Amino acid sequence: MATLPDRDDLLRCTAQRAATSPPSLFLGSAGLLLLLSPATWPAGIASFLLQGVWLWTRIRNEDYVRESGQLLLHQHRRRLVERLDELSGGLDRETAARLSAITEAHERLSSLAPRAAHSLLPASQVEMISLLEHCVSLVGRREHVRRYLASANTGELQRQARDIQHRLDEAEDAAVRRVLAQALSQKQQALENYVRVEETARRMDSHLLAVQSTFDNLLSRAVRLQAGPEPLPPLEADPLFEEITRLTRGVAELDASLEETLQEEGVV
Repeated sequence: MATLPDRDDLLRCTAQRAATSPPSLFLGSAGLLLLLSPATWPAGIASFLLQGVWLWTRIRNEDYVRESGQLLLHQHRRRLVERLDELSGGLDRETAARLSAITEAHERLSSLAPRAAHSLLPASQVEMISLLEHCVSLVGRREHVRRYLASANTGELQRQARDIQHRLDEAEDAAVRRVLAQALSQKQQALENYVRVEETARRMDSHLLAVQSTFDNLLSRAVRLQAGPEPLPPLEADPLFEEITRLTRGVAELDASLEETLQEEGVV
């Protein structure tokens, strides 16, 4: 799973934007053309120097760097949404519908007017993207669990366990009883594993439901702010920020614990 853009990504994006901007391309092209003739070498060198100054001023400009950061976040968000759309194609109907509602709410949030979009800042754009990242991971693991449970024949395991228990009750030889007891223990352990995996699946579903509810809440809040003037609460006083931060932390902790749990149960 892709991670949020870091400082190196931001520097790379800022430098690339500056280098491919019209003033930079013009100065670079002019410099190359002027260097074709020895008589215009000084002008060509001067053009390259001006290009260097332009690049340096862009990289050092806080507003320009901030725009680059917003661009990176937008690109990263788009990749996450596309990945969620891909995953939804192979999911069960209920999970796919939940995932579709999450991505639809997120898309509507992104398309609102600037002031309404600004209302998301208290909830932190980075927090929201981090939440989407964990959703991608969570949905991927949920699909592994779904396939694992679909391939399980718990009814047959229960029938075999009952049969072994019946034979154990009737056995009189100590060696036979010992072997049957071991076989029964293994069948019971397999059934317990399936129960734990089903509980894990329910935990994933509950977290995805909480994510959907939070995005719906964010959307309704942004629409309300778009409809009329309303002062934005400070970050530390915004209960919605606390809610999405707590939810992101909870989903992240669940995501981190799932891999080990599912490996122990032989799911992944």
